[in-house]
Amino acid sequence: MTSSQMTPATQAFYFGTFNPVHWGHLLIAQAALNQFALARVVFVPAACSPFRQQETDMASGADRLAILRRAIADNPGFAVDSIEIDRDGDGPSYTIDTIRALRARDASILTSDGRLAVIIGSDALSQTPRWRDPRALMAATLWLQAPRPETPPVEALAFEGEPLPLATRLIDAPANALSASRVRAALRAGQSARYLTPDAALDLIHERRLWQNPEKRA
Repeated sequence: MTSSQMTPATQAFYFGTFNPVHWGHLLIAQAALNQFALARVVFVPAACSPFRQQETDMASGADRLAILRRAIADNPGFAVDSIEIDRDGDGPSYTIDTIRALRARDASILTSDGRLAVIIGSDALSQTPRWRDPRALMAATLWLQAPRPETPPVEALAFEGEPLPLATRLIDAPANALSASRVRAALRAGQSARYLTPDAALDLIHERRLWQNPEKRA
């Protein structure tokens, strides 16, 4: 795996739909914060992933943003950036567009070799050749790779039969199978989602009646 130096001031960005955010996301973010001596981890909720536009249980950007802010409010090492939701409303979000915007906005967030540090699961990283403009994406990004169950760390990528240069470092954390779909399934079934997502986030989910089946509600 290619290594890239990061200064203590470097921030890492965590992209995702966060539909909703859960403890797995937060554990990975904290592990990266500690391991790479980051100033902070910035969560960037997508307006809508291009690969999830057909999902019928996607909460609005405003709801997911509010839940995320509640979930991280007590951690000074975490922050939220609403750049994708502000830009795209509920339309599709493309990571390369956001990375370009973040780089243009503040060069101080970049690594010493001019990359943006981005947290990503190994399963998602393996799919990045399908994303928009993968060559530009790889040139602009240092991937902080989170282990995922039954998915080996990604060490090489290819696009159109040619290798893609890959800069990545593995986050030292246990592979976690917790998913947002599991949280939503518990809520739809009228089960407790406690310990799947922070209590502050869960309180807001219940307050807004998100992902809940009225017939199953206790």
